[in-house]
Amino acid sequence: MSSCNCIEFADLELLRKEISSRAKHTKQLISLLKHRCTDSSEEHWLLECESCSQYWQRSLAWNWGNIPYLFRVPPINDLEWADRPFVQPDELLIFLAVVGKFYREKCSVLGVSNCKIDDCDSPNVKFSTFCKRHHIEHLQANNLLPRFPIGRWFAPYEEANFRIPGLGEI
Repeated sequence: MSSCNCIEFADLELLRKEISSRAKHTKQLISLLKHRCTDSSEEHWLLECESCSQYWQRSLAWNWGNIPYLFRVPPINDLEWADRPFVQPDELLIFLAVVGKFYREKCSVLGVSNCKIDDCDSPNVKFSTFCKRHHIEHLQANNLLPRFPIGRWFAPYEEANFRIPGLGEI
């Protein structure tokens, strides 16, 4: 087996230009990889380099027009992966950009009342009847803000690094 160029493709930084660049290289890189399996949605593929044994996930970046792109993932059993693919860097980027900006700009000033949710004593956000957490959850439930990304967490994308301080799990 010939040597590969997997080492040239580092973990993706959460920058638009990084995901766009990787998408441009995906067709060439994918041709060198062995397809292991596809998830039930057919959006995600698990692949492996037969030269260096590096695993890759192919996903679609919806905010880029559903273009396919690859990112490095740790080795995993095919059935476990098919049941729950890895969290996608493009979704992490969009979540942080949109929800983080909203949190900083719209949730920084508190009102004078408590949240209207039973058993929640947190102060409401100004111009809302909800506290920070419940305000964001309400907007997510109505598809006005992206939900917390779903998938199997892995280094360097650790779940704890993507929590917005003071909101807990949203």
